[in-house]
Amino acid sequence: MLGAFAVVLSVNWVCAIGRFQVNIPVWDQWDFFTPLIEGKGLWALFSHQHGPHRQGLGFVLSAGVMKISNWDSRWESVWIASQTLVAACLALRLKHRLFGALGLGDAWIPLLVMTLGQYQSVITTPNASHSVFPLLLILLSANVWISGFAAREAVIGVCAGALAFTGFGIFCGIMFTL
Repeated sequence: MLGAFAVVLSVNWVCAIGRFQVNIPVWDQWDFFTPLIEGKGLWALFSHQHGPHRQGLGFVLSAGVMKISNWDSRWESVWIASQTLVAACLALRLKHRLFGALGLGDAWIPLLVMTLGQYQSVITTPNASHSVFPLLLILLSANVWISGFAAREAVIGVCAGALAFTGFGIFCGIMFTL
């Protein structure tokens, strides 16, 4: 039931992106895409600082989406909306693993992550590094933390390093390394 609800919210995102997103970079995107425009390498993309925070791993992945899509911002928005779906699924999985069966009352979890109230991070100026990607890493780390995954320390270490490097997850980066 909640999975179908999350799918409906995803379809709503795709429709909103199709209707409201333009096919060119806008506003701050011209600034934070500078290393991509100049053809710099992965390290320049990873370490590029836009405002007080670095772009990090989310920007490297977004740069790949922009290259593949020939700079179509709509595809970056779909990429970010897809990350919100994965984040919602990870949050639901975490809730299930910690507290047992999911019920209809747990519909607030996908609603919290996937409503159009988040439009600024998906449509206005899409930037996964400054929106949903840190949340995705935190939820991934939490899910791996409570799993019996053999290499969980390595996965959590990579997530903690990526979170601390950008500045959006310094607290989580510290907590996961203790």
